[in-house]
Amino acid sequence: MSPGMLSATPRSTAGSPLTSHAKVAPLGVGDLAAGPRRHNSLSEVEILPWLCCMTPALCIFVLYLSILISSIFFEKAFYMLTAVLTFITMMWISNLALSSLYGAYRTRQDTQVDWNTLLEEAQDNSADSLDVLHIVILPNFKENERMLQDTLENLASSPMALDRVRVVLAMEGREGKEAREKAERLIKKTEHLFADIFATYHPAGVPGEVAASRPTHSMHTVKHYATMDQFCRAAIFPACS
Repeated sequence: MSPGMLSATPRSTAGSPLTSHAKVAPLGVGDLAAGPRRHNSLSEVEILPWLCCMTPALCIFVLYLSILISSIFFEKAFYMLTAVLTFITMMWISNLALSSLYGAYRTRQDTQVDWNTLLEEAQDNSADSLDVLHIVILPNFKENERMLQDTLENLASSPMALDRVRVVLAMEGREGKEAREKAERLIKKTEHLFADIFATYHPAGVPGEVAASRPTHSMHTVKHYATMDQFCRAAIFPACS
């Protein structure tokens, strides 16, 4: 069966009211790019996984039912229950507000630190080499050229871009001549901003591979920089998509 076809997954379990079959949504290109689908234990046809899935709903409906029944037959219990729930809600809101204030304070503090200067000082004071080569792989398939240029310019705003950042434009061969022309224009406009920038082209028609496949472009990148001693010692691959 092809990945795009619907397949039925049995959902009936011992003691479970779910006796129908669930339909699995068709997989798109993005889903295939993430790799094989992982099997979640909660999907096993057993009573315990079903109870785990139903527990949140059971808790909510039992709580609502308790409030409804107590409001009709047990007035004092209703007042106590609503008071407890109000207190819990207030504590949750207070915790959220205080955490947000603290997070904003720490964010402002950390954004005022010159991390690039601290890195350079650590490199100067360390006996070991801390020089790192950053390789940014930018997979794209029929993306807007202006958007890609904005992305590259944002990457170039890093103080280490000119010395340590090397960009790989991971293009798709199935785009044809247009992809190569787009890559050439982007390289020409931004090559002065980075230590290096070049393009790789994922060939079309490779069985089992999808557009903007990161492993394929990573392999081309390794081949391109394999002779560099700095690359062999320490390289970081942040992949932007």
